[in-house]
Amino acid sequence: MTATLGSVLRRALRDRPGDLLAAWRPDPYPEPSDEAVPHVMAALAALIAGEPRRAAAILEAADPGTRASPEGAALRHAATLLDLNWWPGDTGAQLTTVMPELQEPAAPKTGDIRADLLLTIIRKVQPELLSLRSIIRSMMRIRPEQGPEIVQHLTGFLQGVLRVAVEHDVVVAATLAAELADLHRLAGSRSEAERSLARAQEIFVELDDLAGMARCRLLEAEWLTAPVTFTETLAFDLADLDTERTVPTAESAAEARRLYGEARQLFRRAHADRGIAATYLGEGCLALLSGRAERAERLTRLAGQFSRRAGDTAAVHLAGVHAAMAAISAGRLSAAAAAVAEPIAHWARGPGSASFGSGLARLVHACGHAWWRADDTERARCALTLAVDLSTRLSNAFALRMVLSDVGELHGGMNSNGPAIASYQTALAERIHRAAGSSADEAMEPLAWLEVSYLAAALFNVHLRDRDPDGLARALDVARLLIDRAPAGLTVRATDEDLLQRLGPRQRSLTMLGEHRFVPIPGATQDPGFEPEAVALTLDTLADVLTMGDVLVPLFRARQHQLDGEACEADRLMAVALERARAQGHAGRSLLVLVLQAVERYDEARAVVRELLADTPDADPALQLNLWTQARSYEDAAPVVASLRTTRPTAGWRDLTDWGRVLAAVDDIDDATKVLGRAREAFEERVARFTRDAFRVSITDDAQARELYTLSADVARRAGRTEDAFMLTDRLRSLALDALLEDLSARTRQAPERSAALRRWSRAGAAWTGAYDLLAAAGHEGTPDRVGPARRRLDRAQSALESAEGDLERLVPGHLVRHRRPRAPLRLEDVQLLLPEDTVLVEYLVGWDRILIWAVTRHHAVVRELRAEAPEISGAVRRFHSACARLRPTAGTEDADRLSELLLEPVSAVLGDHERIVVVPSGPLHLVPFHVLPFGPDTLGGRHVISTLPAASVLRHVTGHSRPDLARGALVVGDPSYDPARSLRHLPGTRVEATRVAARYGSSALLDDDPTEERVSRAAVGAGVIHLATHGRVSAKAPTLSSVALAGADELTVAHLMGLEIDADLVVLSACDTGRGDTTLGGDLVGLVRGLLAAGARNAVVSLWPVDDMSTCVFMDRFTARIAAHDSVAEALAVAQRDLRAMDGAARRAAFADLSMTTGTPAACGRQRTARDVSPNPAPENVDDDHPYWWAPFVHVGI
Repeated sequence: MTATLGSVLRRALRDRPGDLLAAWRPDPYPEPSDEAVPHVMAALAALIAGEPRRAAAILEAADPGTRASPEGAALRHAATLLDLNWWPGDTGAQLTTVMPELQEPAAPKTGDIRADLLLTIIRKVQPELLSLRSIIRSMMRIRPEQGPEIVQHLTGFLQGVLRVAVEHDVVVAATLAAELADLHRLAGSRSEAERSLARAQEIFVELDDLAGMARCRLLEAEWLTAPVTFTETLAFDLADLDTERTVPTAESAAEARRLYGEARQLFRRAHADRGIAATYLGEGCLALLSGRAERAERLTRLAGQFSRRAGDTAAVHLAGVHAAMAAISAGRLSAAAAAVAEPIAHWARGPGSASFGSGLARLVHACGHAWWRADDTERARCALTLAVDLSTRLSNAFALRMVLSDVGELHGGMNSNGPAIASYQTALAERIHRAAGSSADEAMEPLAWLEVSYLAAALFNVHLRDRDPDGLARALDVARLLIDRAPAGLTVRATDEDLLQRLGPRQRSLTMLGEHRFVPIPGATQDPGFEPEAVALTLDTLADVLTMGDVLVPLFRARQHQLDGEACEADRLMAVALERARAQGHAGRSLLVLVLQAVERYDEARAVVRELLADTPDADPALQLNLWTQARSYEDAAPVVASLRTTRPTAGWRDLTDWGRVLAAVDDIDDATKVLGRAREAFEERVARFTRDAFRVSITDDAQARELYTLSADVARRAGRTEDAFMLTDRLRSLALDALLEDLSARTRQAPERSAALRRWSRAGAAWTGAYDLLAAAGHEGTPDRVGPARRRLDRAQSALESAEGDLERLVPGHLVRHRRPRAPLRLEDVQLLLPEDTVLVEYLVGWDRILIWAVTRHHAVVRELRAEAPEISGAVRRFHSACARLRPTAGTEDADRLSELLLEPVSAVLGDHERIVVVPSGPLHLVPFHVLPFGPDTLGGRHVISTLPAASVLRHVTGHSRPDLARGALVVGDPSYDPARSLRHLPGTRVEATRVAARYGSSALLDDDPTEERVSRAAVGAGVIHLATHGRVSAKAPTLSSVALAGADELTVAHLMGLEIDADLVVLSACDTGRGDTTLGGDLVGLVRGLLAAGARNAVVSLWPVDDMSTCVFMDRFTARIAAHDSVAEALAVAQRDLRAMDGAARRAAFADLSMTTGTPAACGRQRTARDVSPNPAPENVDDDHPYWWAPFVHVGI
């Protein structure tokens, strides 16, 4: 039997183990059989094919005598080993000493030395090799200078087996010599490795063993490709993902390619398909390391084909992962991952290896981690998402939590935590569900409890970054559950150490403990105290999370109420947070400082900081700086900054911004200028790495980024650099928008086919953004059941986007991969040249504690700084906007007067001298109807013509088109026939409006079933004016999915708009809320207006609140009459607003009746044109006829 086994082993290693399996039994799992030899042979073939679980099943079906035989025992041990302790690179997933399942059987004594040698290799040598590779790599990370000594000490047993093999089986001896050579290479003993490999080569040459000679050349090539790791792991150290990969030199790469070619030819002559596959896999790794992703993908797919021919299923899946990573590297993101996760999970849970499947997930994680560290966000996101999917399918809790940690960091760096939250919540829901089988009062099993606790703490941290009180509250509920279900016998350990100072070290200690439990530790077994120590530390950490959350939830809710203008509730919650922080005593002092800052009690905050730092003089300098800054004690913070500038020269843009704030506060303008300049350079370099609009918007939607540019503009102003100050005021809001408009300019310069490809790409990108935002919303709302559908929608959008990107790359090569530095800002003098003589541009920049206001005319520029807190401004804006939209009093109110005082009075002299005003709002000011604000004896719009722009840089795209070209025709839509399932109210006023507007433009309106998405898209091409009178829908969760309703179930979303070939001088969205959107902290406004600009519209008229059907119809008739008379858009809007304002309710109703008769479309007026759930406004007869609700909802975007 043993001789037959040896023959099978040699043939299978060189040829096709799959053939042996198929010959024995074609079924997935075997039936019982009395033939012992076939069972043993088939089990060996299954092992060699990478299917240890199949091998175990085959042996389980054998008779008891076969299972108990030396051969059966050795094979069962090997099957268990390869199922539980096998990673790519033929390393061990963990040390065998921590795995009781792997206790080896007794040494075989058959009386046949060759038989005993063969069984020893199966029983002992293979486990030894797996563990030794892991141990040597770990030791080399710690004590690389002792590598040769370590390998000599660890390989004594293998050396002994080699001496026996030299005398009794030279092929085995040569194979062992090659394996020892590889161990010496890992230990840095290159000369010893080469001697051992030469010894193996001599034997193979003497025997004319082509496959053995090929194996030696393959090893040489792999050593050149991955000198200290493995080509199977793409040169990553899977046990330490932060270890940098070694990239071969050009000379080494050329030599490696030669050796791969020679090895492949020898393997072909030997008919060794597995060897051929290994050469393609190694050369694919080399290509990927050399930046040739397309070639790498081709080579690794060939590796998969030859592995499949050989029947080596483990190698098939390994090659599939390599090909997927190469495809991601080449930019094909969704297509790369689509066919990977499910087959691997099915194989690993079925005939394959659970540990090897987890090793493949770890390899994907390694790639994602590397891309994340390189700021290659889109590739990192795709790889990490795949790693999460794989780890989840394989039920590997430890792997999942490690990947999720990187997912959280990735999305945190993009300032887009929603998708990370969704991943954490999905994992938490699954883990908690598994543990729910026991009594609610029963303690959980320690390791399961630790995994759930880790996920809960990580989720808390992500919500903390977002300052999301509802998310924090949900995380706290889980923390309370876990404290109640903690393993028996443990209680929280009391301490007076400050909470924020102790929480970081505790979390770092937990991370190290987790690594020591699951990652090989050189020369040591598992620490028997791991579980009690980790559980106790985790319990203390959860208690800290509860303490912190009990203060932060009311604090963050108070902030939300402040921003929403609900001062009384904000004050109540602030008092709750303050009381809870004080109740923590010494342990809660850093929390107390945070709350005292929020209630602006800075003297108390400074006293607490002094006491805290006196007790902890060795506190981390970054924490000291944070505390002094929160207390607004910048003189105390300045020495800390001076120290940090010396000790942390490579600080990131966030830290640099904090330093710049302190330097500016102590009037060190020169150093503040330098530090803030470094911060902006680093930030804009990061923005340049993002090719997708969603990520550019996300990273600029950041409070610290807003602070960076507000400080920079103010410092430049104080230094007398007016030109720089203006450019910096406009810069942040322009970064993402300019890139979008640059794509528009690129479309107009291209041939028709290329332009169409660019439009399809823009549309697909906007649809992808909407899907991404929905996934983020599912995470923020804490609805795990919505995460799956959102992910599937994102996958579909990803596929559509990549299809569009494929067409674009074919037609416009290089467009997608160029590293796009943000466009140079529009200079102040350039803005002045673009302004008409009678026009003043008023641009605002709202920071956290100040506002910069610019008034720029063709010949002059003035800037004013006002100290005002952002929550105060935001609250006043929201209350004033709500009063306008809800028919509440506006004139003479405190909010109207305060906003006029803040926004208009500082530049009132300039405003009074100019009829035309172009407003560039910032942050919450996008909601302000500036034409309604009191100014002098009237409103600002009563004496001035008002327009708005999202950024001053947009001037270069819209200037010169203030009067629409009516000769190019008009597209007019009204009163679509909505699908009843949409529950949209009929709007009879839109039929009257559309019919009248079309008549004024000399065209026909699309009504009823005619305005489908296809027909509207086709008719929009070339139209000089586009006018849509219908329902509007604003999506707060996904602004790019905001839309106007068309016939049936059709709609025109932002994504649709960005895919249209619009060349319109004017687009009117006569619907509700069409001028609203998501206002980012960077100042950008994401919604329909942005979509219109990106599609090519040069002027837009949109609404700031739900509009009345009848009043809008009358208003649009007045407005269109002025456009038809060749007024500018801004003038026409102002005249129509004044006309409607002069009417009372009876006059508006009479005007609507006249329009109905004139157009031949008698209709009763409808209600609001909104798809949102809004409570009905008061009856018209109960409100002021002069109220802005009737005459002021529409604004002009343009010049």
